[in-house]
Amino acid sequence: MRKALLSVMGFILVVSSLAAMSFDYLIDDKFGYLSTYRDTQVTALTGGNWDDGYYDLTLPAGLYFYFYGKQVTHLRIWTNGYVTLGFGSPPTDTAQPVNQPLPSAATPNGLAAPWWDNWDLTTAGELWYTQYTGALARYIYIEWKDVPHHNDSTARYSFGVEFQAYYDSSVPWALSRNCIHFQYHTFVSGTGVYDSGKSGTIGLEHYDGTQAALYSYNTASIDEQKTVFFFPFVPVYDTTDFHAGGNTDLMIYRPSAGVWKINEPGGATQTISFGGKYDVPLPGDFDGDGAADPCIFRPSQCRWRVQGPYMDVFWGAHGDIPVPADYNGDGKTDIAIFRPKYGQWRIKYTGGGEATYSFGQQGDIPLPYDYDGDLKADIAIVRPEGGYTWRVQYSGGGSATFYYGLDGDIPVPGDWVDYIGGDIGVWRPSDGSWRIKDKTPYGLFTWGASGDIPVPGDFNQCSETDWIVWKPLTGTWRIRGNTVGGPPSFDYTYYWGTLGDIPRCRRKTSVR
Repeated sequence: MRKALLSVMGFILVVSSLAAMSFDYLIDDKFGYLSTYRDTQVTALTGGNWDDGYYDLTLPAGLYFYFYGKQVTHLRIWTNGYVTLGFGSPPTDTAQPVNQPLPSAATPNGLAAPWWDNWDLTTAGELWYTQYTGALARYIYIEWKDVPHHNDSTARYSFGVEFQAYYDSSVPWALSRNCIHFQYHTFVSGTGVYDSGKSGTIGLEHYDGTQAALYSYNTASIDEQKTVFFFPFVPVYDTTDFHAGGNTDLMIYRPSAGVWKINEPGGATQTISFGGKYDVPLPGDFDGDGAADPCIFRPSQCRWRVQGPYMDVFWGAHGDIPVPADYNGDGKTDIAIFRPKYGQWRIKYTGGGEATYSFGQQGDIPLPYDYDGDLKADIAIVRPEGGYTWRVQYSGGGSATFYYGLDGDIPVPGDWVDYIGGDIGVWRPSDGSWRIKDKTPYGLFTWGASGDIPVPGDFNQCSETDWIVWKPLTGTWRIRGNTVGGPPSFDYTYYWGTLGDIPRCRRKTSVR
């Protein structure tokens, strides 16, 4: 990979990046076993029957939690091993006994499926739940106990799901609010036909049916006393310019195959096998040569692997959120994590040395970015409760607090109007609008629609962020290019990827 430096009037343009996109979930199945008690049995359903029925649960305010960026207020517990979520009102989905792969455009959407299969509680099995509001924790736990399969009345399985609204940092478990975990107590029966999830779906799905954190589909994936954890995060990564100095490359990661598929618009395409099913792709420039290097973070091992400059580093602990960025301005991406339990940042500088900072708390969205234009990533968080609160700790000293955004918005900081420091901004899925704080004429611009994934970046190398969305249902990239000091222009459309892929797209716009 070549280093790409362009000299312009005595300045040097450095091709690198720092970015964020839509909400997602880390999957960790090596956290350890967790068992939760239940105290309330469901004896009468809200709708349907014990073969294909549901029980509606309205949450008290103290048990609200966030799912893909939206606040959950209602749960619909289905006898078939999954829960659909309501945002301000109860869900309205209908029975679906046949499990589906995730994501799927077909209903139901907005669900948590600890073991979605065709269970039948007509003659056996029980449905339990608890709403716990103690001093050290607040959570909702739901359990399907000794439930038989519709096609095997002798089988018995027990499993559950817990939604975490709050967890005190003094408790040994490194849990944080808004995490979700599935528990498995009995996973084998006498016949073995449906054991261990062989005919079930296990995972989470976005409320638009366009994204998912899929653990398994029709695969024997459940072990004895196993717990599968899902931790919410907004992916932060540095660059997808794999060719150093060219246009931003469009990239998708295909978890099912562990492959990177890179498209250099107007140039070559590339496929790289690197990573596994539950790995998180976080490309960056780890050697400072101006080109992106494939990097994956494996939550189950707290392991970072970089291809290019070979790196294999264990950094972090279970429950940590990866936040790689160039924190010291040396042109190299640094490995870093945010620990929600304590609001702690831990940085391992690529050039050597380490640092630890306390900034933020449980439920915050870590969102480092170069907000002040000094070519160093600033530590920052977005707090979604009660309207978005942005807090930034500048690398050069001092801090600032901003209030911008609403429930359900996706934070999208960027160099929207000039390339001297980042701007506060959000993308609103409900109407496809991009809203940039205190900026004209770009303060409000509509590009995209509900179900799209925003991946803003400098695509046309004008040193300002472009409006970019990826449409998962069709694998379509829609790009509206920005121009320095002018109105949006230069529309592009590319087809790259398919439903279930994870998109990445970014190029640095800073000037050194």
